[in-house]
Amino acid sequence: MRAQVWWGRGPKTAPRRPSLRTVTTADAENKRRVEAFFDDSEYWQADIYEEARDRFARAVARRKDYAFEMLARLPDVRRGRALDIGCGGGFYLEELARRGFAAAGVDSSPGMLDRCRDRLARAGLGARVRLAHGDVEALPFDDGSFDLVLAIGVLGYLLRDDRALAELRRVLRPGGYVIVNVTNQWSLAELLSTARIKLGRVLSGQPHEDGPGTLTSRWIRDHSPTGLHYKYYDLRAFERRMQRQGLQLVDAMTLSFPLRTLRRAGVPEAVTVGLEVALERILQRVRVPYLAYAGESYTGVFR
Repeated sequence: MRAQVWWGRGPKTAPRRPSLRTVTTADAENKRRVEAFFDDSEYWQADIYEEARDRFARAVARRKDYAFEMLARLPDVRRGRALDIGCGGGFYLEELARRGFAAAGVDSSPGMLDRCRDRLARAGLGARVRLAHGDVEALPFDDGSFDLVLAIGVLGYLLRDDRALAELRRVLRPGGYVIVNVTNQWSLAELLSTARIKLGRVLSGQPHEDGPGTLTSRWIRDHSPTGLHYKYYDLRAFERRMQRQGLQLVDAMTLSFPLRTLRRAGVPEAVTVGLEVALERILQRVRVPYLAYAGESYTGVFR
C-alpha cells in the first residue's frame, strides 16, 4: 500500500489506528514527562553523538554504527522508504538519506524536531527528509508505507508496548524490515540486580514483571529530573512478542560491556574501550550462550 498522506500520492486517506487499549492518565503523564525531558536535553539533542565524551555516549555512537552495519548486510534493502521513529537530532535520518533512502522521521519532542531540522539543513538534506510531530502509538502514516522502520531506544519509554508494536507492523510493507533497540535486563551489568528483584518478588508473592517481559528501571525513575518511566527487557521474551506480531528475527546483537573492574583499577579508557569493542565484535560472530546476549543494549533486525 502507498503512503498516500506522507508521500502525496493519491487521495489523502486517514491512516487506520489499532484500538488495542485506551490511553490512560498514566500513559499521558509519562509521555508528557518524556517530551519535557528531551525538549530540555542538550545532551540528547546533539552532544551525545557529536562529542561522545563519556562511556555511555561512546556506546550510543557504536549503537548507531552497528545498526547501519546490520542494515548493510541485508541483501534486499538498498533503497526505498525508511521511517525513523524517535528521530531525535536527526543522526540516523542523515545517514539514511545519504544512503539513498527516501526518509521520514517522527518524534514527540518539538525541541528534538527543531534540532533535527537544523542538522538536516546544514547537511543539505532538508528537502529530502520529511519530519512529523507524532507518537509511536499513533503514527501519522498509512498502512504499508515503509520498506524499513527504525525504532532505536524508543520502546523503553512507554508504559506498555502493545499499541506501539502493532503500529510498527502496520506501517511496514510486506517483506519490509524493522530495526529495534531496547535495554537488556539480563545484561552482565544488571544480572545481579535483576535476579535480586525477581527473587524478592517471588518470595513476597508479587508479580514478576511490570509488563510483558519488562522490568522498570528504578535508577532512571529515581534519578531522572522529570521522573519519567523507562524499562528493561527480557530479550528472549521480546523476540517472542515480535514474532507474535508477524515479525521474524533476522539478526541481533548486544553491545556495551562496562568492564567495571578494569575501569576501577585505573586501566586507561582507550584500552577498556578497545577491549569492549573487541568483545562486541567477537560475540557478533560467535554466538556463545548467554554472552551473546549479555551486553546492556540490544539491537534486533526483524522481517
